[in-house]
Amino acid sequence: MIVYDPNQEISKPISKENYSKVLSAFNKSKRIVFGVKWQVFGMIAIKYDDGSSLYIYLYTTGENIGAYSIDRAYYRGGSDSIFEKIHNNFE
Repeated sequence: MIVYDPNQEISKPISKENYSKVLSAFNKSKRIVFGVKWQVFGMIAIKYDDGSSLYIYLYTTGENIGAYSIDRAYYRGGSDSIFEKIHNNFE
């Protein structure tokens, strides 16, 4: 699992002990019909053993509830603060 920061054009691995923390950020999310012009905060790339990948784009909303997208489907869930923790590998 890798987190990518488009503003700094860097990527860094997420430590395996933090995988469950990362995935729990997306619990209780709700799909929304369309996205808003949120600013991209970063991206998480998950690579599976079969070689396929899943990309989760994280957005800053400036609100209590965060936003992200997967395959052009938009969701409200998580928060800007948890996405920042993911970005910093929970350090």
